[in-house]
Formats: sequence, structure tokens, C-alpha cells
Amino acid sequence: MSEEYTPQEVLTEIFTRLPIKSLLRCTSVCKSWYSLIKNPSFITTHLNSNTSPLLLLRHCTENYEEDRYSLHFDNDTLDLYSKLDCPFKSFTGYFKIVGYCHGLLCLSDCHIEPTFLWNPSIRVYVTLPKPSVTFGSHGPHTVVLGFGFDSLTNDYKVVRIVSIDSNGVRYSQEVEVYTLSTGAWRGIRASGSSVSCL
Repeated sequence: MSEEYTPQEVLTEIFTRLPIKSLLRCTSVCKSWYSLIKNPSFITTHLNSNTSPLLLLRHCTENYEEDRYSLHFDNDTLDLYSKLDCPFKSFTGYFKIVGYCHGLLCLSDCHIEPTFLWNPSIRVYVTLPKPSVTFGSHGPHTVVLGFGFDSLTNDYKVVRIVSIDSNGVRYSQEVEVYTLSTGAWRGIRASGSSVSCL
């Protein structure tokens, strides 16, 4: 039996029109489809061609006992796309949304560990490893988090700026960057004045 060949350009055109759930199913059809769909260039093309963006809505119950999430189409009636079960629990009762980019959500439990990267559309999440600067290692400190996409490296990053306190006075800053592709934090040299928001 002979295999029929479909040009990669045709597959790319078809795949860019598929919703993410269908696209993920296609990754298990064959190795060539998997490689095409996981290619960073294709991912960028798919993200840029998405014509029906979704909105993530969060509903906090009274007294912040529980977060409820749902995805809705970005239209006049906010039609429901799907209800979501948050796959992890908060120590404080609710998560702070650090940032959102290309369907990926960064959530923090009041800037204490752990921090999560979550793709609610495909229900996949990553728990970030423990950073090097913690209360146990450095004592009292203030944390500011940021999240975004680095187009130069084609990667998602979380920036963590820690102001270390001593007797109520901030005396130094430590900056750490988590890179999704490496799955690790790395320290970078901080300069300038104290940062209170990001």
C-alpha cells in the first residue's frame, strides 16, 4: 500500500485554521505532523492567524474561598466556550493573575511559591521550580512578578524581582528569570532603584 503525500504548505494552511484542541489531536497522527505542529515557526503562524480569540473569565466566590474559571468567545454575547476546573489549589484561596500571553496564563499565590504557567484551553500546566531567593534562604522580602513572551528567543519567561528587607529597610534586590524552554530559574545582575510594581 502506498502513502499519499500532502505538501507541507497545504498541511500548514489546514492546520492554522484548526482550533487548538483539534490541532493537539493531530500531533498523535504521525511523526511528521507532530514535528510540523510543534515547530516554533508554525506555532507563531497559528497564534497570529487565530480569528476567534477567547476570553478567560474568573469568578471569585464570596470571601475568596474558591476561584472559578471559564473560557468565552470574544463576541457581543460572550458565548461560553468551556468551563474550566483549576488543576491546582491556592493556599490563600485565590490566585493573582501575573500575566497572560498567547493563551498561556501565569498565576501566583500572592507571590509565594509555587507559581504556575497554565494553558486552560488544553488543560496543561507547569509548576515552576522553587526559586533560589526564598524566605528560608534570605529572610523577609518583597516579590514582584512579571510574565511575557521573548520574541528573540521564541520563549516564555517569568521575571521575579525580590527586594530583601533588613529591619524594615530594603537593602538589596535579586532578580531571577524563569525560562519555559529550560524549566529553570537563573539569576541576573540587578541595577537601579527599587521596583514596586511590574
